Amino acid sequence: MVLHTNWYWRNLVRIFRFSDSAFYRIQPTGKAIRATHEYASVFKLIVERPRTEPPPQYVVDSNDDAHKHAVMVIYYNDGCTPDWITSSVTSVSRMVKILCERNPSIVLVDMDSVVN
Repeated sequence: MVLHTNWYWRNLVRIFRFSDSAFYRIQPTGKAIRATHEYASVFKLIVERPRTEPPPQYVVDSNDDAHKHAVMVIYYNDGCTPDWITSSVTSVSRMVKILCERNPSIVLVDMDSVVN
């Protein structure tokens, strides 16, 4: 689960699912797909420095320090507004790895070596 901040700064809990050609932003309770993006539509990822203030409990991964989480911004080339994602450092790192593997032309701006 991640915290997705939409275009009017509303924080929403979401699940991201990854297929071979696209990824999906899903509402966790009803399982409704809220957005679908092809990997080719992503042109840039910005990963901000890990934050040390206590994160919301649903973004903590059991493998992470309980007081560290990261913010990632996904930019699209198809006119969609950027997605702001807050999650555990482990989850953000996994998401970036998947996105970059499936679209090697993505520009990755990693502010503090979050991505391994």
